[in-house]
Amino acid sequence: MLVLLPAVAVLVVLAGGLVAIVAHAGDGDRGDRFRHVELPAPKRSDARVAIFLVGMVLLSVLIARGYLLFVMPLRRLLFLLDAQAVGVVGAYQQTRYLDPLVLGLVTGSLLLYVLIRRQSLYALVVGVSFVAGYVLASFSLGLLEVAVFSWLGMPPNAAFFLFDLGTLLLGVATLIGLVAATTYLPARFRVPVQVSRFWPFLAMLALFLSVVACAGAVFHFAASVLLSVLPAGGFLMFLALPVIFVVFLLLALLSQRKIRPYPVTGRLPPLDVIMPCYNEEAQIAATLLAIDAAAGEYGGSVRVLVADDGSTDRSVEIVDRIRRQARFAVIEPVPGPHAGKAGALNRALEAATSDIVVRIDADIIVGSGVFKPLPGWFENPTVGCVGAFDLPNFSLPAWYTKGRLFECLFNFGFSRLAYERFDGNNIPGTFQAFRRYEGLSLGGFVEGMNGEDSDLTFNLGRIGMVSVVDRDIVIYEDVPQSFSALVEQRTRWSRAAFHLGFRHLPYSVRELTPRYLVQLRFLAIKLTSSLRPASLISAVIFFSLLPRTPFDLPRILVLIGGAVVVDLAAVTVLTLYYGFWRFLPWVWAWIPFVALRKIGILGGIFSLPTRTRYSVGPRRSKSDAMAGARP
Repeated sequence: MLVLLPAVAVLVVLAGGLVAIVAHAGDGDRGDRFRHVELPAPKRSDARVAIFLVGMVLLSVLIARGYLLFVMPLRRLLFLLDAQAVGVVGAYQQTRYLDPLVLGLVTGSLLLYVLIRRQSLYALVVGVSFVAGYVLASFSLGLLEVAVFSWLGMPPNAAFFLFDLGTLLLGVATLIGLVAATTYLPARFRVPVQVSRFWPFLAMLALFLSVVACAGAVFHFAASVLLSVLPAGGFLMFLALPVIFVVFLLLALLSQRKIRPYPVTGRLPPLDVIMPCYNEEAQIAATLLAIDAAAGEYGGSVRVLVADDGSTDRSVEIVDRIRRQARFAVIEPVPGPHAGKAGALNRALEAATSDIVVRIDADIIVGSGVFKPLPGWFENPTVGCVGAFDLPNFSLPAWYTKGRLFECLFNFGFSRLAYERFDGNNIPGTFQAFRRYEGLSLGGFVEGMNGEDSDLTFNLGRIGMVSVVDRDIVIYEDVPQSFSALVEQRTRWSRAAFHLGFRHLPYSVRELTPRYLVQLRFLAIKLTSSLRPASLISAVIFFSLLPRTPFDLPRILVLIGGAVVVDLAAVTVLTLYYGFWRFLPWVWAWIPFVALRKIGILGGIFSLPTRTRYSVGPRRSKSDAMAGARP
C-alpha cells in the first residue's frame, strides 16, 4: 500500500500543473485569439540572467561540497521506506545507486528562477508552490521506481538513469507549468484542427522512447566502467542527453523517405515576394539586387512588395533607386506607418495577388536559383510551406559568423531534415514560401508576439499541409556581429518558443502533432541549457575534492569531454559532408557560440512579463482582426 502513495502524489502534482496551464494560459492577452496578440511589453533581463548564472555556479559548489551530507540521508530514507515493499536486501542494492545530483540542480534552478525574476506576490507564492510540488513528485518518483525496478529485477544503475531522466522531465514540466501560471502569454489560437495527423505524432514519440530505452542500456555499460570511481553518477545523464538527441535525429532521418517535389506542368506560375523593411539602408540594396538576379534565373513573373514600416533612414530612397534599376523583377513599395514586422508583412500580403507568396527578410542575400524549385513543390497539394537552406553571410568578419555556420549546418542540414520526415518542421521567416489563399484564411502573420513565421507553419499544419526544407534553395543571412546583438536576437527567439508553445497549446488528441512535439523539445532546452554548464562545474569540483585513484584524471576528462564531443563530432561530419572544409579550423567557435546561445535562452525566459492577476481587460473581436484581410 505504501508503494501506491508516491504514484498518487506524482499524479496529483502533474494534474495540478496541467489544470494551471489549461485554466490560465492566455490570461492577460487582450487580442482576438486569431491575428492579434496584445500582452504587456517584455522587459530587459540582462541583470537577472547574470545573477542566475552566478547563482547556478554557487549552487553547484554547495551541492558538490555537501554532496555526501545530502546523498546519504536521502538513500537511507528511501531504504527505510522501500524496505517494506521489496525487502531489506533489495532496497539496499537499489538505493545505493541513487544520485540526487540532477534533483538538486533542477530544484535549485527552478527556485533561483522564482526568486530572481520580477515579482508579484501572486507569482512568488505560486512559484514556490510549484517548486515544492516538484520536489514531492521527484522524491515520490524515486521511491516508486526503486520498488518497481526491484520487482522487475532491472540493473540498479540502469534503473536510476531512468530516475534521473524522469527527474529532468518532471523539471521541464514544472518549468512549463510555472511559466504558464506566473507570466502573461498569448491565448490559444481559436481555429480548430481541420485534418487529424495523429499517427506521425505517435511514430515520432515511439521512436524517441525507443532511443531512450537503448540509452538506458548504454548507461548501464558506462556505469559499470565509471561508477566505481565516479562520486556522482548523475553526471552521466548530461553525457547521455546529446547522444540521445543525435541518435534520435539520425534514426528519424533514415526512418522514412523524404517528400519530393512534383514535376512542373504548364508555364511557370507568377510569384509575389513580400519584404518587411524598417531602417534597412545598410543591406536592402544588395538584397533586392540578388532577388532581381534570381528572378532572371527563374524566368517567370516575380513581383517584390516592399512594405516600409515607417523607416526613418534612407531605406525608402534606396528601394526607389533599385526599383528603377531592376531588370527582371517588378519592385513595388507598400508604404505605411510603423506597426511592427508582422503588421508590415500583413500589409504586403494583402497587396499580393499570386497563388505563391515568398517572404524574404530585408537583410538576406538569396542564391540565384532560389525560385526555380518552388513550382514543383506547390504542384504537390499537401505542401503548404517551403523553407531554404540557411547559411550565414560569409562577408561578415566576426567569429560569430563561423559559429552560426555550424549551427546552420546542424539545423538545416540535419535536424530539420529529420523533423521533416514526420512533418515536424517550423519554417523561419528568412525565406518562407507559402500559399497565399491559405495564409490569408488563417489570419496571415500574427501581430504582437515573437515567432510570427513559425506560427504560420503551425497554422498551415492545422489544415493538413506539410512544411519542407529544400537544400537547393540557398540563402545567406545576416549574423549579429557583437555580443549584445547576438544575445538580444537569441532572447527574442527564446521568447518566441514560449509564445508559440502556448498559442498552440493542444486541447485534444487531434492537436498532438509532431510539430508540437518538437516545440516541447525547444521548451525542454530552456531548462537543460542552464543545467549542463552547471553540471560540468560541479563535476570539476567533485573530482577535485574526492580523488580516488591515479587513473581518475583520464576518466574525468572523458566524462567531461563527452558533454561536448558528441556535438562537435556531429558538426565536424556535417561540415565535411557539405564541403565547408576551409572552416574546420574554426570548429572551436561552436562551443562559445552555444554558450552565448544559452545566455539568450535564459534572457527569453526572464523577459516574459510577470503575471499579477488572472486577466486584463476585454479581448478584441475576430471580425476586427480580419477587416481588410480577405483572400
